[in-house]
Amino acid sequence: FPSHDSCIPIINDEGWMEEFSYLMVEIIIGDIPAFVAKFGAEIRISANVSPPVFISNDFVRFVGASLQKYQVSGHNLTIEITEEVFATNFEKVIEHCEAFRAMGISISLDDFGSGFSSLNYLQLVKFDEIKLDRAFANNIQAKENALLLMRSICQLISQLGSKSVVEGIEQLEQYNLIEPLADEVQGFYFSKPQAISAILGSS
Repeated sequence: FPSHDSCIPIINDEGWMEEFSYLMVEIIIGDIPAFVAKFGAEIRISANVSPPVFISNDFVRFVGASLQKYQVSGHNLTIEITEEVFATNFEKVIEHCEAFRAMGISISLDDFGSGFSSLNYLQLVKFDEIKLDRAFANNIQAKENALLLMRSICQLISQLGSKSVVEGIEQLEQYNLIEPLADEVQGFYFSKPQAISAILGSS
């Protein structure tokens, strides 16, 4: 079976990305009850969604219907979108963010700083969390300016009322420098991707 790196471009080139994204979101929502049963009702599971899918006319209804189908609370779901969403229908982005938030769903801006970054957008759209691209964490031990920039961005995110998450933590030294600055950190230092069966296996 093709790897993720080769599979996604094929799906996109063949024009199946929207159908594929809808399918994956439904699968993720369908798996949430098992995660709640194992880890408790406060757990949140994230679903990455491409900007075109996020603003598609039927997506809000589809997510709501999937939550009902699998008896899942919106509070257990986070939808992650990337900065490319700012180059789409901005009014639709705001509309859908508000609709999802009304369902209890959190909205996360993923890979912040990797492309279409604009502080102006952050004052127009309320994100529950903002995830700093892994580039900020790379070699942060050796770059004083990188640490200063990350501290400033995390403070700004907090002042905007959002949660800061730093991606790409792969070493203990990175963790020790970044953990005091951000609300959350993630990366291979803690765990590499695992199959659901491994995560939900018996304790």
